[in-house]
Amino acid sequence: PNPVCQMATNASGQPLAAVASTALPCQLLRAWLTELQGRDSPDARAHWWRESHWLPRGEVPGALLRATVAHVDAALPAAVAAAAGRCSGLEFWTQRRPTGSSMQLHWDCDEEHAQRHGELRSPLLSVVLYLDDHGGPTLVLDQRPPEALGRMVRASLVWPHAGAMAVFEGSLLHGVCGLGGAPTAAPQGVAASGRCHLRSSLRHTLLFNYWRERPLEMPPLPEVLVPHIVPPCEAPIREEVPRRAEPRRVFADGGAVRRTLWARCGADGGALVADGGEGCGTSERRELVLGMFDRHVSLAMELPPIEYRGQQLDEFETVVSVRVSDATEQGAHSGQRHRH
Repeated sequence: PNPVCQMATNASGQPLAAVASTALPCQLLRAWLTELQGRDSPDARAHWWRESHWLPRGEVPGALLRATVAHVDAALPAAVAAAAGRCSGLEFWTQRRPTGSSMQLHWDCDEEHAQRHGELRSPLLSVVLYLDDHGGPTLVLDQRPPEALGRMVRASLVWPHAGAMAVFEGSLLHGVCGLGGAPTAAPQGVAASGRCHLRSSLRHTLLFNYWRERPLEMPPLPEVLVPHIVPPCEAPIREEVPRRAEPRRVFADGGAVRRTLWARCGADGGALVADGGEGCGTSERRELVLGMFDRHVSLAMELPPIEYRGQQLDEFETVVSVRVSDATEQGAHSGQRHRH
């Protein structure tokens, strides 16, 4: 059956961000988590997945990667499935970061092409597969490279849930909002899920970009780095980092995606309040960095509070304005890949 998705849409009615309600099968989830445990060692395959590698369409190596890409393809909503059909291959990499760590806003692009030709060429689609419940949400903004800042845009916050998948247009501005304080958990009255989990204070994700053309100088995934399938999900997983016991975030496999809609209110329309909420002032004014190989700009915007309340998706509108622009810092991040 086709997964049920709830989407935020932009002014043209196109999808902004979607969350598939069909989770990554438990055996695949455990296999990835087991592989990622040894990532700190240069001798581990997973150590090298932090760099992007190319997977030709129809020639994805290894049973684990093939099964995972097949799951992603099947979970794509109809609105974007046609775009995926036009791709020549996928860019693949992984990411692991502390739950309190944010990731600067960026556009995924072919950096080598941009440096040679002065043009940001983006993928058709971007996909984030969450391997655990930890960390803050992925922020997606309806803002593309050539568009001027300072206007009202649609935005989504997609919260990590083990096995869940977020998908959005590859040319959209995005990043990660870090969590402050203690790890967040399922709210009172929401039952814990039975999904497979890695007990860790780190946020683990798999990333796939669907490209029409292979980015310049992106290497294929060598055979020695192809991930492996491991025994079924009953196999034990070593605890990486001890953390306080807490209920797991709930992922309703096969059900409707839980979302919170935020309306603009206040004298200047700048504050956000949750649908059904009372009063304003519940939102937060935040300053986030747009950092890429060719630019470094501070952006200010109004966001819902970055706290987990049982939702999978927050949807809202915000004005993205430039706070600080220091041209001398442009290029300071050259050669770094800024990812979800």
